[in-house]
Amino acid sequence: MSSLSARMYRVYTNHLPERRLIGRLVVPCHESTLSGTRSNNPSFFPSSGAILQFQYDEEWLKSGFSLGFDLPLTHAIHRPRLGKSSFSFLEDRALSSPNLPLFFNSSHPDPRALQDASKLENAAIRLLHVEDALGSLVFECENTPKNEAFTRVRSTLELPDLIYAYHTIERGKSLIAPLALLQRAMTLPGDRPVFSIELDRLPQTLHLRSMNDPIDRPLWGHVALLMAKRCGLRTVKSTLSRAMGESVWFTTRADRDSSGRPLMLLTGATLAMRSDGPRPLKPGYLAIADILNRDGASPTEDLQEAWCRIAFIAMTGGSSDSLKRWQFVRAPLGWRLAPAYTFEWNPNDTRHGLTMDGRKRLGMPEDALQYAPYFGLTVTEAKQSLMQMRRVFSDWQDIAVEVGADPRDVAYMASFFDEHL
Repeated sequence: MSSLSARMYRVYTNHLPERRLIGRLVVPCHESTLSGTRSNNPSFFPSSGAILQFQYDEEWLKSGFSLGFDLPLTHAIHRPRLGKSSFSFLEDRALSSPNLPLFFNSSHPDPRALQDASKLENAAIRLLHVEDALGSLVFECENTPKNEAFTRVRSTLELPDLIYAYHTIERGKSLIAPLALLQRAMTLPGDRPVFSIELDRLPQTLHLRSMNDPIDRPLWGHVALLMAKRCGLRTVKSTLSRAMGESVWFTTRADRDSSGRPLMLLTGATLAMRSDGPRPLKPGYLAIADILNRDGASPTEDLQEAWCRIAFIAMTGGSSDSLKRWQFVRAPLGWRLAPAYTFEWNPNDTRHGLTMDGRKRLGMPEDALQYAPYFGLTVTEAKQSLMQMRRVFSDWQDIAVEVGADPRDVAYMASFFDEHL
């Protein structure tokens, strides 16, 4: 058992010209969980009885903004909401639970992990790359060693090694050099491994194909963003390349500006208003409109963009969508809808996606027309946008072939498009 009962982190942001203290986070310590995969307590969050606490700094209260709906901008010492064990802004940035074993492999456990930390503390604070974690937050604790600033993985020098390392671990081999390289590169949330890599002197995300993928998922991720852009949506820059005989997909980061400087970023899951009660409704797409109307820096522009993105997602069923995929970056006057960075197209996905209002799901894009006025569009304008999208989607095979899709993948995806278009 650690001699410490809790650790206090000072939480700063680097998105402003000068670094500013936002507040202080108190994290309870626990018995050693270095394996990262305790079978008796698989929970991602602190155990019962151990409560996170957060308090805003006095100076931040005068001119700052809240870190989410569960952390209103008040003097109070905040604790997680009823039924929760964490704060949403931490969940936004945390490595997903399926990817954590990589950092606790007995052959090369990551030195940044703390034995008495909960999985959440390790996944959202300790194990993340100091410079490349999602958003602009920085955590500093006086009672623990400062995280080592690992060098960023460089595409020009280390991409082949990273691909080799990824597939080596997939095959169940625990070699020290591949593990160390993956631990440096994996610092972003996502159920699938998402790597941070330097390309053109800027931090970008890298997606690789898994051995278990039935199709070339990096290529189809690139196709989805190409089609979104042709539909008029704002997206991150997407680049598809080949290395080591396979597709590699790079995207610029919505949480970085053109010079690579961090931007303050939170997700819709953190900013959306939620009701407390025995059976609260989960917020849906209308919560996006609420965020922009309530605290948006440019609501007219972003509301229309949001509706078009909803319609685009509904074109292919929307089964994989969630509020965590909707990102917002902080501007001087409020939140801006960040460019779309991924759309998941998976014929075998059985998830239900988002509803509009916590109840009603979109069976087809036309179901979104009645909600267009909530997003600042007339029904006529919304219909025109849908017509443009349908023209783009009618060319999906040509677009896929144009970027090098395997004919077998095109055949595999045909049923997916036929079902929804």
